[in-house]
Amino acid sequence: MHKASLSLLLAVACTHSDPPTPSDTPPDATAAASHSASASIPTAVSLWEDLSLCDVRHQGLVIDAASDWADSHRGYFLGPFTDTQASQPGQSALAPVQNARVDYEFWSDREARDVRITVRAQAHAATRLSLDVDGFRLPEQRLPTAAPGLLTFGPVPGELARGRHSLSLRLGGRDKTQLGAKAYLDWLRVHLPDDGTSYVPPTKSNLLQDVALGDQPRRVVALRAPASIRCPLFPTRGTRLALDLGYWGTGEGIGQIKLLTADGRTILLAEQKVAAEEQRGTWTPLELSLDAFDHQLVAVEFDALQTSAGGRVAFAEPRLLRAPVAPATPKTTNVVLVLVSGLGRRLLPPWGDAASMPNLAEFVRTSTVFEGYRANSTIVPAVAATLLTGASVSQHRIMDLSARLPARLPVIADQVRALGGTSAFFTNVPFTFDAFGFGRAWSRFQAYSPRQDLPATEPLREGRIWLEQAAANPNSKLLVLHLSGAHPPWDVTLDEAKVLPPKDYTGVIDARRGAASLSDVRNGRVKQKALSAQDWIRLTELQRTALRKLDQSFGTLLKALDRDSRVHDSLVVFMGDVAMGDPPVTPLAAIGNLEEARLAAPLIVRFPATNEGRRITSTVGPETISRTLYESLGLHWPGEGSMPTLDELARDPSASPNASGSLALQGDRFAFTLGPWLLTGHFGEQPALCDLEIDPSCHENVFGREPFAAQWLWRLLLKVARQGGGQAVPREAAELDDDTRASLDAFGL
Repeated sequence: MHKASLSLLLAVACTHSDPPTPSDTPPDATAAASHSASASIPTAVSLWEDLSLCDVRHQGLVIDAASDWADSHRGYFLGPFTDTQASQPGQSALAPVQNARVDYEFWSDREARDVRITVRAQAHAATRLSLDVDGFRLPEQRLPTAAPGLLTFGPVPGELARGRHSLSLRLGGRDKTQLGAKAYLDWLRVHLPDDGTSYVPPTKSNLLQDVALGDQPRRVVALRAPASIRCPLFPTRGTRLALDLGYWGTGEGIGQIKLLTADGRTILLAEQKVAAEEQRGTWTPLELSLDAFDHQLVAVEFDALQTSAGGRVAFAEPRLLRAPVAPATPKTTNVVLVLVSGLGRRLLPPWGDAASMPNLAEFVRTSTVFEGYRANSTIVPAVAATLLTGASVSQHRIMDLSARLPARLPVIADQVRALGGTSAFFTNVPFTFDAFGFGRAWSRFQAYSPRQDLPATEPLREGRIWLEQAAANPNSKLLVLHLSGAHPPWDVTLDEAKVLPPKDYTGVIDARRGAASLSDVRNGRVKQKALSAQDWIRLTELQRTALRKLDQSFGTLLKALDRDSRVHDSLVVFMGDVAMGDPPVTPLAAIGNLEEARLAAPLIVRFPATNEGRRITSTVGPETISRTLYESLGLHWPGEGSMPTLDELARDPSASPNASGSLALQGDRFAFTLGPWLLTGHFGEQPALCDLEIDPSCHENVFGREPFAAQWLWRLLLKVARQGGGQAVPREAAELDDDTRASLDAFGL
């Protein structure tokens, strides 16, 4: 598991003095993907754009306290951090410290004794500094006052284990003549003894440089030996690591590129000697295949193994290259999104009984199933907001049921209308009513209260009629249907309910009051603490009965598309908003835990150019679906990130050079899925880690046993969570009218 065949020899392209490496002709190293509607997925992803995710190492770990790079060493918090302030370009490379205590973390990849910590700092209002390592207090020392100076603490008693450790700085004493910051920090180094010469460690201010060799300028990380920089990757098949290697200064050096794996292996990808005479040098291009590490969490290390005095090995513009998927996402004038509430995978094909849902079974046969889809919240309006705007949860800020889609965020219907197209949204799910901000910009918007005496499939019927009426419009047509589906109140008559299993049922689950009954059990308003086996059987049978009716109505919609010869020119997305959950937890909570049973909702997609019967395991989230909706209609996707579209993944499951994972956010909780790994928890606390391939129900926390995965998954989570963080709009509160309140009551809220 997680192991790749290493039968491929990995080495350096373009050199003959080193072992040979398979290599393709390097494509043009373009920047990461454009968000324009005509763009394909990126052919290059720069590693230096995310240097804050990386570890800088020189005789141990270096924490650049005076830069924002230190944020990834601040425990399990997203930030922003106010106790220190990163220095700005052109300013002093010192960070003012506002609090008496500053907490960091560091990871050791091996057991170590005689560990010492060196701090470069300067006193201000505080005069003394002490350090805690894993709760053990090291003796206090006096801070230098006239200028920044070095303080060395330790050794730390005993042996530090492999894995995560805490490091706290405590400032004491008082200089009554000084106001403002307590002290100033430059850097910290956790010194792990080894062979090598010590020097001032590399930091952001001297690590990133613009270097020109042979009149060819490059953005580089320049390292004096011995030093390295280590960054996380999750490469896919067909990806190559490309960079230029050179020597900055006079003399010569040796650079290495290695890969580190979760099972403790270190694989040398390349070792290259570089030299320069009288400041004149050239770039050596390298290109390395990563096929042997397809869909594995690894860390790539750029290591300056040897340098002459004063010179540095320059690692220039490393990027992940991949041939683009061609053709680009096919355009269509018809997009239909069917979003179904409370829908678990086991209730429908291809996971469940296909015989009772023939139309969905046929739809699956001619479509692509995305097994790796995960919702980004268990709050329904949060998922819907991302689908229709491209904004992540951290951007639209819907993290509770009293928030609404902010008016400042345009929805996809705005662009459709601007280009002369038409759009409609029909919903009988209260969480996407106008009170939650979803009623604007559509050519037609219609909400149906679950208290109305209407079939639960009414949005499907009205949507089919609207499509037929809109057929004359040659421009884009977008239809969004949000259906109660598997969520109570179920579309089941009393006569139908009487014959459902189990026989002679007398439990709490009722077709019309099912949501209220579940809410009573969940919130302890009745003596019954949990659903019985009989209750679960009745609940499932009520859902299946309702879904059979949905299946019939969905089939009618598909036949209408087929009859009008639009089915082969339409993108049809059938998906769940939030899954119901599994026993023994009472299902269908309006705000549930970020667990697999709630986030792993169904996603089935029929493309204009069909990919029949395919099942894709690549991890995708609502942002990927949103990008697909926009680009299929030839629209500009306003979201962030470089993920491929669903169509590109359907044609090539390894379409992204570096998978970024799927992140769900809800208040202070998170769930991050990347390949087989799932990292869950609350911000500010140590998370739990599980391997879904071994433990699909995530019962065992392997955080302590898998420090490599734990460390780098958290860094990659930070990357996804911070995308668009600066573009977050202010949270808006929903203003509920009487009809919406009544509808929410019927939904069990």
